[in-house]
Amino acid sequence: MTSKTISTTVHGYNFAASNTNLTITATGKVTGSSATGSSAIYGGPTRAGETILNLGTVSDAAYLYGVVLQDGATITNGSATDTVASISASQVGIKISGLAGTITNFGSIGGAQKGIVLSAG
Repeated sequence: MTSKTISTTVHGYNFAASNTNLTITATGKVTGSSATGSSAIYGGPTRAGETILNLGTVSDAAYLYGVVLQDGATITNGSATDTVASISASQVGIKISGLAGTITNFGSIGGAQKGIVLSAG
């Protein structure tokens, strides 16, 4: 299991390996980047087992998605004591496809079309 912590502003995050834990601290922010396609955070179809704990901000006003994970995932946005965490994008906040995903939300998740899309349940 690989772990990555983001505590500053990062322009795009692309999961490089399966089974990666990503933590975005309260001071962390991930914004969109052309390097991650149409999202701020991207995990491709061969990147199963990703886990995201967002205590900060994931924002992608210029691209379609805040988070795109194409092989299932577990995402926790905020915590019982941190309700200011946010994931947002111009169209869809979170899109999980390929395998089933789990989302636990204590903060806010939004997009102009939908907050969350779970294509595989």
